[in-house]
Amino acid sequence: MGDRPPDQVIPELVLTAYRTVAGRAGIARTLMLEATSMSPEFEQAFRETGIRAFGRLAQYLATQMAAGRLRRMHPMLAVQSLVGGVMLHVLVGPLLSQAMVGGPTGEDAVAQFANLWLRGMRPETAG
Repeated sequence: MGDRPPDQVIPELVLTAYRTVAGRAGIARTLMLEATSMSPEFEQAFRETGIRAFGRLAQYLATQMAAGRLRRMHPMLAVQSLVGGVMLHVLVGPLLSQAMVGGPTGEDAVAQFANLWLRGMRPETAG
């Protein structure tokens, strides 16, 4: 998908990631706990798989930034800003949905996160 524009790639990527962890909040919580504890075991596992996945996404974003399709910033910060909303939704979305009756849930919510991210990442226009 590296040759496709962010407007096509990012929503598909976010929905695929969400579908992978939807209904598995326990796994997401464990992953977040392990990531913040930075145990040697987690660091090794992340080096073997996570860095590669996040690195590929960061490289894609950097390429899109260089092409002028996305706002320029550090690509790993862009990755974090994209992943953060989705992870928070997976972890606390069911709880928060009790407070926002009629609000979007599930795939609708993460699609809105993707669209919000894309709007925020539009390159600044000269002016």
